[in-house]
Amino acid sequence: MKSIYSLFDDLQKSIENIYSLIDDLQKSMKNIYLLLDDLQKSIKNIYSLLDDLQKSMKSIYSLLDDLQKSIKNIYSLLDDLQKSIKNIYSLLDDLQKSMKSIYSLLDDLQKSIKNIYSLFDDQQKSIKNIYSLLDDLQKSMKSIYLLFDDLQKSIKNIYSLLDDLQKSMKKIYSLLDDLQKSIRIYIRSLMIYRYL
Repeated sequence: MKSIYSLFDDLQKSIENIYSLIDDLQKSMKNIYLLLDDLQKSIKNIYSLLDDLQKSMKSIYSLLDDLQKSIKNIYSLLDDLQKSIKNIYSLLDDLQKSMKSIYSLLDDLQKSIKNIYSLFDDQQKSIKNIYSLLDDLQKSMKSIYLLFDDLQKSIKNIYSLLDDLQKSMKKIYSLLDDLQKSIRIYIRSLMIYRYL
């Protein structure tokens, strides 16, 4: 009888152990379910972050495209600016040549005037020579007038080119300002991307 009681007692303990194991298993399954639920939430968060990252990358690509266009516009304006400067140098060169011609004509004019004074002082010279010198003087004055007219036109062209140059510089300044803003936005986007 004692052995039967002992067997029943062992059987009862075994059943209790089985129940305990089943309870532990149930708790473990519950923990696994909770872990799987957390894992699912984490995966959803990862997908959401990846979607945000994709949107951020699109914005960055768009900013880079705008940046490239701004740089192209700046390059084009700089090219126009270089051409304007070359034109100004060319006009200044022409202006310098005109000034040399004017100085030469003024020198000739001065010589003619000296000759006239000399002729007036010299009573043996004929009036015809004076008229000839006066005619040369008139021609010189006319040439000087024409050169001054060309000089005035050249100066007007230089002012016009300087005005265009100023406008181009304003455009370049505006584009550089836009470029600076785009770079700031791009850097902020990169910082957001790093934190993601």
